[in-house]
Amino acid sequence: MATIALDAPPRPYEAADLMSLKRSELLKLIERQRSCWPDNIPLNSKTNKTELRTVLLDIHHGFTTTQPRAPIGFTGDMNFDPFAVSHPPLFFLNGPLLTPCPAIA
Repeated sequence: MATIALDAPPRPYEAADLMSLKRSELLKLIERQRSCWPDNIPLNSKTNKTELRTVLLDIHHGFTTTQPRAPIGFTGDMNFDPFAVSHPPLFFLNGPLLTPCPAIA
């Protein structure tokens, strides 16, 4: 039986990859590719999450992941429902025919 590699090719981090991560988790990502951290930016106990994310997201530094992309619309909320819609559908089923949705007040 053939095996299939599930690892995707490396890709740069995206904001959705990092939004829900704690500072300690961001540091673990950095330690995996420590050589990518820029020499001109200190990495110490005073480096905050915003700075960590900024460097991880800057493609010029070369940080990458092989994890699948986060779903479109994911904002870091672990209760994210990919099937939820933020707008009403244009049509709904009414018996055997499609009819326009009534206007929403």
